[in-house]
Amino acid sequence: MKIAAMKKLFYLGVLLISMSLNAQFFEGFESGVFPPAGWLVTNTGATNGQVWRNNIPIWPAYEGIYCAFVDRSNFGQGNTSENWLITPAITVGNNKALSFYCRQAAMGDVGTLYQIRVSTTTQTDLNSYTTIATWTESSFNPPIDFNRISFSLAPYEGQTVYLAFVKVFTQPTAATSGDRWFLDNIKVDDLQLGDTNLTTVCLSQLHGNVHFSEGTDCSGTSVPWGNFPLTIQNDNNILQTNTSVQGNYMANTIGQNLTITPNFINPNYFNATPSNYTFHFTQPSNSVVADFCITPNGTHPDLDIAITPLRNARPGFDCMYKVTYRNKGTTVQSGQINVNFLDGVLDFVSASQTPDNIQPNNLWWDFSNLAPFETRYFTFKLNLNSPQETPPSNAGDMLYFWAQINSNQVDETTADNSMTLEQTVVNSLDPNDKQVSTAQYGIIWSELRDLFYTIHFQNTGTANAQKVIITDYLNAQLNDDTMDFVASSHPVETKYNASNRKLEFVFDNINLPPMSTDEAASQGYVSFKIKPLESIQEGDTVENTANIYFDFNDPIITNTTSTWFYSVLANHTFDENTLAIYPNPVEQVLHIQSKSGLLVQKLKIYNQLGQIVKSFEDNLNSINVSELKSGLYFIELDTQTGKKAQKFIKL
Repeated sequence: MKIAAMKKLFYLGVLLISMSLNAQFFEGFESGVFPPAGWLVTNTGATNGQVWRNNIPIWPAYEGIYCAFVDRSNFGQGNTSENWLITPAITVGNNKALSFYCRQAAMGDVGTLYQIRVSTTTQTDLNSYTTIATWTESSFNPPIDFNRISFSLAPYEGQTVYLAFVKVFTQPTAATSGDRWFLDNIKVDDLQLGDTNLTTVCLSQLHGNVHFSEGTDCSGTSVPWGNFPLTIQNDNNILQTNTSVQGNYMANTIGQNLTITPNFINPNYFNATPSNYTFHFTQPSNSVVADFCITPNGTHPDLDIAITPLRNARPGFDCMYKVTYRNKGTTVQSGQINVNFLDGVLDFVSASQTPDNIQPNNLWWDFSNLAPFETRYFTFKLNLNSPQETPPSNAGDMLYFWAQINSNQVDETTADNSMTLEQTVVNSLDPNDKQVSTAQYGIIWSELRDLFYTIHFQNTGTANAQKVIITDYLNAQLNDDTMDFVASSHPVETKYNASNRKLEFVFDNINLPPMSTDEAASQGYVSFKIKPLESIQEGDTVENTANIYFDFNDPIITNTTSTWFYSVLANHTFDENTLAIYPNPVEQVLHIQSKSGLLVQKLKIYNQLGQIVKSFEDNLNSINVSELKSGLYFIELDTQTGKKAQKFIKL
């Protein structure tokens, strides 16, 4: 075992011991023995042998290795089963509360009930228990993530109680059904801010609309704002949800206190009316409306672009790509989009929007009247050479794409006006996979660029999938404040739980056919982008894996993406407009345009590993790069007043 892993386990052990010593009662199920000493496991009603037990590796605990777990089951249509997990005797002290973390495993709601019952007399007489709280499957938000639930035990102060966690289910069909229930870190401890009253476990539905108004006082023409992120803080949890294409949203929450706030990508571009909503609930069931009007705050031109691979790149087959571009600013824009690719091994086949100009290695599209916050997209198809063609394409080869968007206005954030995509050529692979835009990330001038992640999924079953959920626990070295939705194959709801960094994409009513009946329609994808933390260092590696849930089935775990970080160039020391290189991308000769009397005295070209592949000295106006292999490079120009660094693509 690695030292780092040993330290982590040691720290976790100390943490759990500390929690148990400070709490009046604590059970984290880490002994591995189930049930723990003094606990009782029992069933009532119909049963097929499913009882509370330790979790299995595919279902991780909230913390540590183990948690309590009861599986779904098949005990006959119309029959009802109750799975009981009962604590030892607990004497409730002054100002105490019960808290625990729980989750389920599937989407939808087929009627499972989750209950807390209490007895003040005996552990074994189930008739002595009173139900003090009940949740349905649809009560949990996120539905398949651990939720912290807590409430005051003030009505039982000074009494000895037994607390029962009971899963109740009446089987609606002859098939295995219901949901799983996971429990971890059950604790009776001092009452904390946000703990509700015992009789007031509040289940609330929050819904509303976000719309954009051209007028500064919401008096102008109003249009819905799709995929707009909203942050919801309910008691001890911080969640994020996105609006639908129609600008609507809905979220289920548990807790008494709730605040919802618009989450702008660029806060200084827009104003929100109101700035937020705050609610305090006292009833067990609540439904509230929170609408927002967004208005421009000054003039801010800002475009961005992304290119998403829709299929794996396989030798001899067609490859599909989607270009997504949007106006993040406050002014209407028109301009041009350029996509560059390796024409030697890729041939243009078709596009959903006919290119306005087709040149070797380049496709061009014009666009006009792109409204504020408007998103547009188009797809294009390329054919990849087979191993028998010249030049050949083989598994393991790398394809490079470069997309850029320009307009006649000066963009406020130029870093996202272009994107480079690296795609590895593969043979046939699992259609449920995850890809990242680059496996090697050069840190240039300490400026951080987005990583683009794409998750592909395909229904390989035998029936239509009604719902697909993708979960992705973000690596700790990714900056969740910069997370941004890019594109998806179907309408999707985006959720994020900041407490455990869980990103979730919910495709509801997707009705995805199996590949055996419609191979093309059986596929889907979702793409998002995110920047690394500013603390990222040379030599760091960021890994990510996704889980894909089809209806009530166990998750499909994707491959693990990996991006290695390295330093390429130091900070440049003068204005970017003092030197320019062209054409970019380049096939043979790269020209250097000098301004303000600057002379290029030295020049170095680096590959993506930070290795110098070419260097020149003396006054330089152009260099021949035809000998370089196709790919992404960085050029460092050394003048009498400082250095400039820039990337370019060799065709």
